[in-house]
Amino acid sequence: MHNDALYVIDFEWAGVDAWVADLACLHLGIWPSRPDLQEAFLNGYGRTLSVTDRNTLRGCAVLTAVWLLVKAHETCEPSFEDASRTALGRLIRSAA
Repeated sequence: MHNDALYVIDFEWAGVDAWVADLACLHLGIWPSRPDLQEAFLNGYGRTLSVTDRNTLRGCAVLTAVWLLVKAHETCEPSFEDASRTALGRLIRSAA
């Protein structure tokens, strides 16, 4: 509580990970079609992606896409499942 407002911090998925792991959903979603938003985000974040960061981000994005695909299938969300499958396919093709 602060100034009669309740603030909540959700630590459900908190854990030690690479800093770029938090960027995986952006990498899977909007960034491929909007590199300007990626640049703006990273400028605001105050960091750039090194070659190692980019490779780590791709790995994190693959893990995230697989996890999202499984969760979407388990919860019967076909549009989310299709979107996750599409993102995973794009990652696989870009690695070839």
